[in-house]
Amino acid sequence: MEILKIPFVEKVGIEQDEKGLKLIFRSDNLNHIATLHASAQFTLAETFPRFGW
Repeated sequence: MEILKIPFVEKVGIEQDEKGLKLIFRSDNLNHIATLHASAQFTLAETFPRFGW
């Protein structure tokens, strides 16, 4: 399975660009104090090594 097609990875908004993976900053990824939710950050960190870089 292509890693970027995993449903939760798509929901969080992780995308690929020429430098690697990036996490899109959007309102549904924010926590109750309007900062990037830890689970979104962790998903990016967990996805990156499996991407093959």
